[in-house]
Amino acid sequence: MRVTSALARGFLPFALALSLAACDESPAEPAPQGPQSTFLSITSTVGDYIAQGQSARYGVTSGQWSTQVSADRREVTVNYNDARDAWNLILAAPRGEALRKGTYSAATQYPFQAATSPGLIFFGNARTCSTVKGSFVIHDIDISSTGEVDRLHATFRQHCGGGASYLDGEVAILDNPLR
Repeated sequence: MRVTSALARGFLPFALALSLAACDESPAEPAPQGPQSTFLSITSTVGDYIAQGQSARYGVTSGQWSTQVSADRREVTVNYNDARDAWNLILAAPRGEALRKGTYSAATQYPFQAATSPGLIFFGNARTCSTVKGSFVIHDIDISSTGEVDRLHATFRQHCGGGASYLDGEVAILDNPLR
């Protein structure tokens, strides 16, 4: 759609900014040039139960990584653990859809989401959520013909337990070194 009036051009960015601010569900924006290495990065606000207000970044050589893909390619799981931390991320498209590039808003707790909703859960270090609301963006995804993650880049925001606090995360798997 092409917007030609000055009023419409001025109003649309304002309306978009207002709607994003009102729902506060947008995951953090990734670096504009895209990821240069495999990593998991988390930033947690005060009051977030999972990461408890902490921030961390984990590289490919700092711990053990694994990935799984469901047979229908609807769900991707990324697991990371080292001597101190163990984190798990599951991203799921609505039932009947394969996970692909795009924004998945109004995500609820995996595996309890409605059939028409995306699923999300980030948990670990012996902590999980009783309920989850959030969103995620798949910036890049490539699943091999054998069903393995070759490449994944995603950002997410998770609200745990219905609170205002949240956890932002970014994960990148490049040329899967995990096999």
